[in-house]
Amino acid sequence: MPDLDERVFENLVDGLSVRRERPDDREFLERLYASTREHEMRLLDWPAEAKNAFIRQQFEAQHDHYRQHYSDAHFWIVEVGETPVGRIYVQGRDDEIRLMDIALVPGRKGNGIGTALVRRVLDIAAHRQVAVRLHVEPDNRAVNLYHRLGFVKLEDRGVYQFMEWRGR
Repeated sequence: MPDLDERVFENLVDGLSVRRERPDDREFLERLYASTREHEMRLLDWPAEAKNAFIRQQFEAQHDHYRQHYSDAHFWIVEVGETPVGRIYVQGRDDEIRLMDIALVPGRKGNGIGTALVRRVLDIAAHRQVAVRLHVEPDNRAVNLYHRLGFVKLEDRGVYQFMEWRGR
């Protein structure tokens, strides 16, 4: 089995592919990030311009943080056909694979794409005999997926749960 590169995601789901992120993906990534914060933004009584400015600032902060602290990570765009539908960010370490981020556009959630992507990461980890670790907000729907796939919570870290998968 190949190690961490986009070829390992081939043939997971019909039409699904993963490719390296490019500079021209920026607009899509900003919209994708905004979609992950929609529920939270609906709760705020802010003008639309203020919400948009806040989302842009938060996107920039996350984008810069990932590249500064995970410079050797893989930043991939998930596509169905040639249409971007999500992102998956993964870092391979000696003792683990860190699933840094996985996000899908709202219309693509719940139809097996995320499950297929995470399972493939788990296959790679099993082959390498390392753990998969991630941070997730406790109210994120993905927590249910991670539990189904065998992840366990190691600890609460503020607004995140730190979870681990150790193999089958």
